[in-house]
Parts: sequence; C-alpha cells; structure tokens
Amino acid sequence: MNAIPPVRSTMTSSSNPLFQEKYDFIFSIGEACSCSSTLRNAGLQHRSMPFDWVARPSLVERAKLFHDNFQNWLPKEAMECVGKQLIEKKPKLIYRNTITGTVFNHDFPLDVPFEEAYPIVKARHDRRIARLYETIRSSRSVLMVNLAPPNETKDQSNEDLVAAQKIVSDYFPGVKIHLLHVFNKDDIALEDAEVETPAPGVFTLKFCYNAFNPEVPHLVNDDILYRLFHKIRLSSRHLTFIDSLNKWSAQHPILNFFFRSRITRNGMQTIEVLRIRICRIKAKKS
Repeated sequence: MNAIPPVRSTMTSSSNPLFQEKYDFIFSIGEACSCSSTLRNAGLQHRSMPFDWVARPSLVERAKLFHDNFQNWLPKEAMECVGKQLIEKKPKLIYRNTITGTVFNHDFPLDVPFEEAYPIVKARHDRRIARLYETIRSSRSVLMVNLAPPNETKDQSNEDLVAAQKIVSDYFPGVKIHLLHVFNKDDIALEDAEVETPAPGVFTLKFCYNAFNPEVPHLVNDDILYRLFHKIRLSSRHLTFIDSLNKWSAQHPILNFFFRSRITRNGMQTIEVLRIRICRIKAKKS
C-alpha cells in the first residue's frame, strides 16, 4: 500500500481546520494517561472517559471497540495482574486484559483484593463507556486526541490514523469526527511544528513535549502541551456552569498563569488545588 502524503500547514496558519473548528466534545482516546490530564488542565475535558487512564492496544484496535460496545473491555476472567504501580500516593496493582492487551494502571488499589475491587472498577468503566456514547451521539463535532508517551519510539502510520478515524466516524453517522495525533520529537519545538493532514479530519503534530525525567520517562511537559491545547476551541454544548468557569479560567492566559503559578509562603500551590477540587468534583465522582 502506498503511503498517504499529508497536507502540511504551520501552527500559526489561520486556515487550519483543526483550530478553526469549534468542537462540542473533546476526549482522549489514549495512549498516554497524560492526554486526559493535560486536556483537563486546558479546560477541554470535563468528564472521565474509558480511555483516560489505560494503555494499549493499538489505536486502530481502540477504535474498533466502538463497534462491539466495548464488549471485551474489562472481562473478569481475562484480567491478569502484571505488576505494581507505585508512582501515585495510593499505589495500584496493574492489570492486563489478556484478550485485548489493554493495561489498567490506575484502577485496582494495592490493598484491596481483586474480588472486592473488580465490581467497583467495572461499574465505573461501564458509566464512562455509556457517557462516551451518549456524548458523541448528542454532539455535532467531536475531536479525539491520541497522545503518544514521550518515550515512545514508533510512531503511528498515516494509514492507521486514517483507518481509526474512519472506523469511529462510520459508527456515528451525522457526527463530524476528527482525530488529532500528537507524537514527541525531541528536536522540534512546538512553534516550528507543522500540522500534517493525511486525510480530511485527521491531524498529526510532532514536537518536543518530553519532560526529560529519567525516573519517569513517560512524563510530559504540561506547559508545552497546554500551549497547543489552548489553540483548540470547545463549545459550551455539554458544559455545566462549573465546567464553563473551569474552561474560562484554564483558557484565559492571565487567569491560567495565576491559577497555575501562584505559590504561597509555604510553597504550596493552594489556589491550583482549590480550583481542581471545585471544578473537577464531577470527574472525581465518575
């Protein structure tokens, strides 16, 4: 199969459809967990979705999940414990779905038996899956964002990106589905990056968002990703009043600097903590 030649435009191009469109709904389709967290920091995501905190399988396989209603997303008999995740304040057990290869890094508490934790985790993911379908169906335009971990060395092919976007679009006729794929390139600054469009509604960006943390190689530079996501527009179609306040404060440069950067005498980022607690209360419950 011949490679798909992309159309290229600069980050500052006023005609780029990625920045022209006002999306009703924006969500992470993977693969890095930081995709969801940075979308939230930019005021673009306000509800938890199934792909937020999992890793793998491939983008095309993730897209195919829509067609079978995530049937094999979390089958109890296929869950295999493969390790521990000790980065968080509350350590977790890592479980892998042996059918799909999906890895659940953040769901199963280390000190809770699997038989006790599983029904809670399953119910939580069922709510997120139902929410994802419902929100897409009630939207006019949707942006899926796929963020590769900065330590990922193999990029997605244009063919796979186009295939994934088509698979999801075919399942939701009448809804404009776009896909943004972001891949780390240590030698390219965001300002020098080009937006590549291998097909209508499919966008790729390659630039450096690596935090260069040797202990946590998948850690991203939130500030750089924020500068990208700040250029993407979200409508108020699905936002509550609190969501709108969060979006407004996150996307306003002065307020965002104030909320993200103000430090008290004790060195505690109390204002940021307060904003997160107030504006994400629904996301925590979900």
